[in-house]
Amino acid sequence: MTLIQAIDPQALKILQLCNKIPYPPKDGGAFAVYNLTKGFHELGAEVTLLAMNTSRHYVPPDHQFPKELTALATMEIADVDNRIKPFHALLNLFTGRSYNVERFISASFAAKLKAILTQDRFDVIQLEGLYLTPYIPAIRKLSDAPIAYRAHNIEYQIWERLTAGASGLKKWYLKLLTTRLRHYETEVLASCDAIIPITENDGAVLAGYQPELPVHVTPFGIEPFPESGIPVEFPSLFFIGSLDWMPNEEGLTWFLNEVWPALHRKYPDLKFYMAGRHMPEWIRQLRSDNLVPVGEVDDAPDFIRSKAIMIVPLFSGSGMRVKIIEGMALGKTIVATPVAVEGIACENGKHLMIADRPETFMAAIERCLEDPALVEQITKEARSLVENRYDYRTISRSLLDFYETLIS
Repeated sequence: MTLIQAIDPQALKILQLCNKIPYPPKDGGAFAVYNLTKGFHELGAEVTLLAMNTSRHYVPPDHQFPKELTALATMEIADVDNRIKPFHALLNLFTGRSYNVERFISASFAAKLKAILTQDRFDVIQLEGLYLTPYIPAIRKLSDAPIAYRAHNIEYQIWERLTAGASGLKKWYLKLLTTRLRHYETEVLASCDAIIPITENDGAVLAGYQPELPVHVTPFGIEPFPESGIPVEFPSLFFIGSLDWMPNEEGLTWFLNEVWPALHRKYPDLKFYMAGRHMPEWIRQLRSDNLVPVGEVDDAPDFIRSKAIMIVPLFSGSGMRVKIIEGMALGKTIVATPVAVEGIACENGKHLMIADRPETFMAAIERCLEDPALVEQITKEARSLVENRYDYRTISRSLLDFYETLIS
């Protein structure tokens, strides 16, 4: 492994604000924060990380964070009750404000942030996602550090796609939420000093709203996985992703309804494994000889290693799909929709297979099942792509260089 020189002559002091605790790094958001923090630390930056301890990803107060995390940054957390509350949602209808954003406004988080900014000074304050932006006015009062908005995705685009697939009263309500979210998301950029998008596409969209702001694309970075002796079940299909994120459940539902029945008829012995946190009961009840709901797995890389073909059927969402990068790094052949691969510098048929209709999605899976040489070539190219473009050390180094320029 090549060692990267730490920043010289003086380490940057960075305050990272997160809307959830980035450990364990089992989902895309946590991975994106954790690996960047790890890169900052290894390059000599001094990091303080303030995270919301939300209802959805709650960690008990007596929980001891592992050394893997505390060795990288000074950790601070604040409890934030961001549950959806029907009465508050009803009142919000008459305010004109984004309820998506309001749920992350917390007095306890604001107090913790004020204490940190009062006690210390920072060179850069990095907001990990849209839901930290309500705290920009408080930051401005106590710090003159530039504020970098790291856009993990474009939130309103996710909701636009979800709205398109809804109907009736639900469609009306989702459209209202989306309109307010879009207005907030595009207006708040003016209060930032730099935009740090995950993908080139997102960067172009956001820069269109604030052309004068500097933009530095910082994709998801990963540490190469070591070789493993875990045997691969071939043929087999698998899906892995958090199922409390609506686009994941939407995509899995589409695959089960539109693709799996015909695929099962042609390959009656083929098994499809479904893994992910917060699995709905209706998916658990699908258990059969061929459909295997696994639920949350203790070791995602080992689970991925043990299966053959990964499917990522997304039709809504924004940003970059971390599980695709992880799957590539682990040598998996991936069949995904165009939305799923947005922001990833990949080619159809070279690094993975891309399809968005039931018949083409099934055809892509069939090619993988019937052509082992194709599978071997795709996995080789995919692993090379990750090593060359998505190593977390190179990505962290590039962002720190950008911050040094931004400060000077």
